[in-house]
Amino acid sequence: MPEKVSVEYLEIDEAALLSEVNPDEDEIVKFYEEHLEDYGSPEERRVSHILVNLAKDATDEEVNIAQKKMAEISLQLTEGKDFAELAKQFSDDKVSSESGGDLDFFGVDVMDPEFEKAAFALEKKGDRSSVVRSQFGLHLIQLTDIHPSSVKSLDEVKDKVIESIKQTQLEILFTEKKDLLTEKAFEYSDSLVEVAEESGLTVKTSELFPQTGGQGIFSNPAVAEAAFSEQVLDNNYNSDVISIGKNHIVVLRLKQQVESFTESFEQVKDKVTLLLKAEKAKQQVADLGYKLVASLNEGQSSDEVLANLPEELKASWQSFENVTRVDAKLPAEIRQKTFVMSKPVNDKVSITGENVDSGFVVIKLVSSQAGDPAKSTEEQRKQVEQQLTRKLSTAEDSALRDWLKENADIVRYPINQG
Repeated sequence: MPEKVSVEYLEIDEAALLSEVNPDEDEIVKFYEEHLEDYGSPEERRVSHILVNLAKDATDEEVNIAQKKMAEISLQLTEGKDFAELAKQFSDDKVSSESGGDLDFFGVDVMDPEFEKAAFALEKKGDRSSVVRSQFGLHLIQLTDIHPSSVKSLDEVKDKVIESIKQTQLEILFTEKKDLLTEKAFEYSDSLVEVAEESGLTVKTSELFPQTGGQGIFSNPAVAEAAFSEQVLDNNYNSDVISIGKNHIVVLRLKQQVESFTESFEQVKDKVTLLLKAEKAKQQVADLGYKLVASLNEGQSSDEVLANLPEELKASWQSFENVTRVDAKLPAEIRQKTFVMSKPVNDKVSITGENVDSGFVVIKLVSSQAGDPAKSTEEQRKQVEQQLTRKLSTAEDSALRDWLKENADIVRYPINQG
């Protein structure tokens, strides 16, 4: 039997902190009022235009020619000619001219600044601008429609507001507790009792587990490595703070150590038999799976390859659409393998087969679409910015602590147990 240890540990998990985050009504109203742009739609305008091309570095003669042409168009408008018909006849914007100069709806920060300024200065439908010069040339702009700005009421978005506040407060609370745990675990390096008292945590004890890991958080390689490190196993100090997931950390110390020993054949016979049977069965399933992948790549249909499987291994295809990297509708193990597959080329699906904990999976990647950061909301961008800022601050603090450990003269005194 391999060497095993049991550890005492302190754990901080985001899920456990949720009960400590309860925004009150004043916080909800304040957050809503400070983020109104996240809960509504800005004003949009629809205009038509007539363009006379004119380069930014045009000569005086070229400017005079363009202005003369635009003056002639303006005169015809004054005489009652239809704007759309004149756009079709004279506009140098060949795309919009086909639809009478229509540019459809747009919001702020979309068009050329001078063009946009003039378009949003028009007050009512049918209003027409004077001649406007942009980076593209000279324009006449006519307002054809307005989508006024709108903001959802607090009642409509209250759940989203509360969730945003909770997420922000949770990040702050977690960072504060992590910093305190880091400080106290280093200060009281020979015990977790005082650390728990000052951090408001409870000391827990693990089952015995080997260096390869145990159950729950002890299946995490970083946790198992820390438990068998020189710092914990030989020197009997607390471990450093170990990150085992998003907003999930643990500090541990040795509770019990059981030296390795060799079991007799009779003691392990049944285990070995079961293990060999399981390994053989797993290999047989994998062999069939890879044959299935080869058949698919050779052109057989999905239904044909399934029909060739033994009766006891009958399987079925499952379809998933619009799967993201964090989409829980697809098992994490399969999702991770999917996102490292080659992308389909020329409508030819990408096919792979992989061993997973539950057996063998065949994945057919039909299409792939790159993410578009531009589609994220202002609220999402702000949350990411805040998270990155806090993580950077925490990383800098950790780096300073590591540097101090390496370069400072530190004397550790054992806790007086009385």
